[in-house]
Amino acid sequence: MNGILGMTELALDTDLTAEQLGYLRTIKSSADALLVIINDILDFSKIEAGQLHFEEIDFPVIDVVADAMKALAVHAEEKGLEMLFAVDPRLPVRVRGDPLRLRQVITNLVGNAIKFTEQGEVEARVRLDHQDDAGVTLQFQVRDTGIGIAPEKHRQIFEAFSQGDASTTRRFGGTGLGLTICNRLVALMHGQLSVESAVGQGSIFQFTARFMASVEAGTAESVDTRACVGKRVLVVDDSRAQARQAGVMLQALGLRPQIAFTGPDALRQFDLAQAEAVGFDLVLIDSIMPGMDGFELATQLIAKGFKASRIILLTTILNQKIDNLKCERLGVAIRISKPCFPGDLAEALHAQQNDGNVDLAPFEVDRFLADATGGGQRKLRILVAEDNAVNQTLVRKLLEKVGHHVVLANNGQEAVDRFSEDHFDLILMDVQMPVMSGIEASQAIRAREQRRSYVLSGGWHSTPIIALTAHAMAGDREACLAAGMDDHLSKPLRSADLYAAIERVLAGPEVAPEPVAGASSSKSAGSHMTDIEAALASHDRDKLMTAAHDLRDRLGSPEALLAVDAAIRVELAARRGDFAAAGRDARELRQEIERIGMLMPPTAR
Repeated sequence: MNGILGMTELALDTDLTAEQLGYLRTIKSSADALLVIINDILDFSKIEAGQLHFEEIDFPVIDVVADAMKALAVHAEEKGLEMLFAVDPRLPVRVRGDPLRLRQVITNLVGNAIKFTEQGEVEARVRLDHQDDAGVTLQFQVRDTGIGIAPEKHRQIFEAFSQGDASTTRRFGGTGLGLTICNRLVALMHGQLSVESAVGQGSIFQFTARFMASVEAGTAESVDTRACVGKRVLVVDDSRAQARQAGVMLQALGLRPQIAFTGPDALRQFDLAQAEAVGFDLVLIDSIMPGMDGFELATQLIAKGFKASRIILLTTILNQKIDNLKCERLGVAIRISKPCFPGDLAEALHAQQNDGNVDLAPFEVDRFLADATGGGQRKLRILVAEDNAVNQTLVRKLLEKVGHHVVLANNGQEAVDRFSEDHFDLILMDVQMPVMSGIEASQAIRAREQRRSYVLSGGWHSTPIIALTAHAMAGDREACLAAGMDDHLSKPLRSADLYAAIERVLAGPEVAPEPVAGASSSKSAGSHMTDIEAALASHDRDKLMTAAHDLRDRLGSPEALLAVDAAIRVELAARRGDFAAAGRDARELRQEIERIGMLMPPTAR
């Protein structure tokens, strides 16, 4: 799959006839579909073997559900479906659990709802089911107006490799594993998945999931919409469900919505409010409506003297370019791409308060993308350790395409030999190789770096190593990091993922070398140790990872190997969000750097 997808992606970036382009796009779409099947089977096998492990990190529930739905919005629009989202205002801002697995379940259920619905709507709801000091139980619901499922088939659809009937498989495709995987994932989240459905009446899939209370104090950052409190808003949408949803979100923000379901009805309500001297402060309009659409309604409102800056348009993703042009011609600066979520609406209201201006981070050119287009900094000398000829060719082409020089090694031992003989800016290391594995080769390279760097400058200067692996089991990333690798990529490789990984490992600040012994080295180690302990005290996961990684790179003497190992364990525990383990490893790390004289023990201060 790595070779098929990678080579096809390279071929699509060359000069092609229309016929060739069509063939290659078919190959790529077929390979993507096959990859989905492979991933389903891998997930199912991991669950069956009890090898699927869950992360425990803090995350915002609403954002996870919203992101999953936005990723599927284009497919829904292509079918002419409305996507709706309703959220319980009592939901906690953040919970602790595995956002990736939650998103996997939401994506599967919403994706199925879109697949099996030809007209109407797909709605996701999240509500608080139960809350106590230890955590919360949330209920998630995905409703559609699709083909429905016969009651006698309800149990069957949760069985492996099974769908409602054979005609469903022929018409819609799929492995029949999606709902089985969802059912198992929900059970691992201490919840239950169920369905309510009848043929021709749509379906409702709902599940509960248990999450721990967030360890991060405070509330999430929110957009300031206080200036909008009490304002009257005319909501215009032919979809009654979407109009009601917009009204609920506006009420939650403190505004006073009034609903119209057609353009002419909206004009009547607008004229009546003007006549009674209680006009509307804002108008929220869906751009696509039968008869008088949103743009025509906005044109007539502006002709009546209503300011374009007080109109917010709900536009579509598929017609974004045309819709934006229409908005510009009308002078309407604020628009939201459907589906609309609470955060989107709050940001739009905030922008409207600021006359259409939104505070954005300053634009910065991505350094790696600048390099890739020939306008950036130095080209890299990269060692690629890979035993498969197809994968060698793919990685070499992807790297040479952006101007880097590539040296190939056919196994781990060759990689170690090449490293000993030459200088490289970066190493891409396959994990599974003959003679010597990528894990063993990385450990050997780190050991040689320590000896080489210590002799030359008294500091450990490590060459970034990125693992390339087909492994999908939990713990693979940790094993690679523990061996001294800096990042991890799963096959099949995508060019964007490869370039992003290279950007990540090269993004760290360059630090001048310091001697291992002496005052400056002690001060450096002490400073990093202080940062580690401060990050532990504040439960700051990102700062803890950074401080442990920086200290690991400063520990350059041969006798510091145990300290390096402890620093790696602190970094890995921080990545998992396991502050208890990180604290134990940090205490061992302090003892080790005190033992080798890089830090004065507390009693000597």
